[in-house]
Amino acid sequence: MDTQFSHLYHPYTLLLLATTAITWTMATYVWRLRTKTGGTAMSLMLVAMGVWSLGSALEFIALTLEAKDFWVKLAWIGVPLVPTFLLLAAIQQTGHQKLLKMPVLFFLFGMPIITIIIT
Repeated sequence: MDTQFSHLYHPYTLLLLATTAITWTMATYVWRLRTKTGGTAMSLMLVAMGVWSLGSALEFIALTLEAKDFWVKLAWIGVPLVPTFLLLAAIQQTGHQKLLKMPVLFFLFGMPIITIIIT
């Protein structure tokens, strides 16, 4: 195997790509159940997890610094959104939807959006 491309088949890369496929498959399944409590937030969390793992895998595979920088920026779209959507799903699952007014949502999504813009 050529050493220049040996990282393509590294177990870490393969695990990240498998994680991407699994989370996006789960996201499509959960999206069908979005009418259930917390379904939409959980599905969006899984999509964000997939973006994060795909960006990390492609960063590891990339050969140039510019390509690595691009994939890191893609991964950082998902990173701050995962805990936000998880908290949103937990609030909905515990029956506290009344807390999710527009000012609270602006507060919850404010820091992730700022983080995405900065990166």
